[in-house]
Amino acid sequence: MFASRTINNWKDLPSSLPRPSSFGPPPAHNVCPHASRLRSADRQPEVPHSRFLNSPYPVKIPCPASAVCLQAMNLATALLKPGEADRPAAGHPWIFSNSILRLTGDVADGDVVQVKDHRQRFLGVGFYNSKSKIAIRLLSSDRVSIDRAFFEQRLRAALAVRQKHLPESTSFRLVNGESDFLSGLIVDRYDDILVLQTSSLGMDRRKAEIVSVLRDVLNPRVILE
Repeated sequence: MFASRTINNWKDLPSSLPRPSSFGPPPAHNVCPHASRLRSADRQPEVPHSRFLNSPYPVKIPCPASAVCLQAMNLATALLKPGEADRPAAGHPWIFSNSILRLTGDVADGDVVQVKDHRQRFLGVGFYNSKSKIAIRLLSSDRVSIDRAFFEQRLRAALAVRQKHLPESTSFRLVNGESDFLSGLIVDRYDDILVLQTSSLGMDRRKAEIVSVLRDVLNPRVILE
């Protein structure tokens, strides 16, 4: 409806829609408080009438959880060289050191960075390690916080796949690195024993969180490294 024509005044809105007076002032939480600090190319899609920022008609711009939004802006950024964004954009989780144009912001090995192409278009977030040829291991193409909740969601999703296809099995590979969108992490299950292996510095630094999640989700008798 809104995409087919331009409406310059709320009085021109179709009569089937409620008038602005029935809403009161636009709710402050409907507008992303960080929108002005994000490049338009990185911003989440806006609803069709979101151009009316000064209109009394309510404007709703989807905003991620504020902590996630703020973290994404505070992360150091790895800018890729021209032509090097095709692989990560297609879903490949590895970014090699010779693909990086430059880093903006302070970053230590094992930290989470956000990745953008040379035109500043967001590609994802992942673990950085300057001492590895695989300089960045992407974990998500969305602006997410790599915290305990993130690992719990990924581990539960991996478990659900095994339970669906191997309903009677008590021994299987629970996490298979990149196949489960957890590059640098392997977890094998042998009945009530789990064996964990990390192959990236970012994962190694977060072993305590991962072990905590494994205990809560599977309640194993023992976890071996």
